[in-house]
Amino acid sequence: MLPEVSVPEFPDKPEDLAGAMNAYVVQLADGRFVLMDTGTEAAAPYLYQYMKERTPAGEKIRIAAAFISHPHVDHMDGLKAMAEKYRREMECEAVYINYGAFSMQSRYVESTFRGHWDSMTAAARFLGAELYVLRTGQRVEIANAVFEGLWCPEDFG
Repeated sequence: MLPEVSVPEFPDKPEDLAGAMNAYVVQLADGRFVLMDTGTEAAAPYLYQYMKERTPAGEKIRIAAAFISHPHVDHMDGLKAMAEKYRREMECEAVYINYGAFSMQSRYVESTFRGHWDSMTAAARFLGAELYVLRTGQRVEIANAVFEGLWCPEDFG
């Protein structure tokens, strides 16, 4: 039998929120959270609200890890916004990003890519997290969960 799935209700949800939610939240048995992408900036208050409602009163939200699949705003800006708005109410142990090497970026995207890198570095620092680049085959063990990088941009040449 599958476990019960909790789907939050957001009565004041803006019409464009559906496009902002490339985000997944997993709560571990010890109460910490794992984030798989974090949506756009518009997703931040909803992610925060969801985790806060599942955190004991008076405690900080504890994020064991945030995994960012790739540097697009609809996958990473939620973390940046949460770091700016809620950093005093949450802590994060690690942020894992799946970015290609700077040497693989064209001149066209290099400045945007570096901007994303800098903003994720700042978000990790605000949340007290270590920042890691996840590579193909790398395994990350958190509590009883194992996460593995299946591919990264360098794999495609």
